[in-house]
Amino acid sequence: MFDDLFGDTIGAINRWTPEKNYRKEDGYRDDLIQYLRERLNQESPFSNRKVTIQPESGRSLCDIVVDRSIGIELKKDLKEKAKVDRALGQLHRYWGQYHDIIIVLVGNTDPNKYDDLREQISDFVDRNGDYSFNPKKIRVIDKTPKNRKKRTKTSQNRTQMGSSKKRSKR
Repeated sequence: MFDDLFGDTIGAINRWTPEKNYRKEDGYRDDLIQYLRERLNQESPFSNRKVTIQPESGRSLCDIVVDRSIGIELKKDLKEKAKVDRALGQLHRYWGQYHDIIIVLVGNTDPNKYDDLREQISDFVDRNGDYSFNPKKIRVIDKTPKNRKKRTKTSQNRTQMGSSKKRSKR
């Protein structure tokens, strides 16, 4: 049977709500590890898999690894360009370590820095693209509760503005 661990991991993280607002990234990491262990290892009639979820340690490793193939990097309070730059530097290091990478934004995230991070990741993937049968995937998931609605509206407005600009040039 087809097993989409990356998709299941993305779905679980999207449904995850941290137990509280932690002061440090480690609190979010431990909370997410526990949640993923419960969700990704639930018994079902269709799946009998045992997924390993562990904290990673080391300079060139993500915060969490799922089955030694998916790296999860947490970024708390992404509000400064320096933090975006650091995340991109980490992404460069992780590219060779994991098949797929998920960046999870926790705490308070500046919507402009979120957009900047996503744009730079898109550029990175374009430059380092993996065009194999099973290409590497990178996803950014924002778990910042207060900015979620604002960001959705901002993204929709930009999309609409971008399409009207394209139409007016024709």
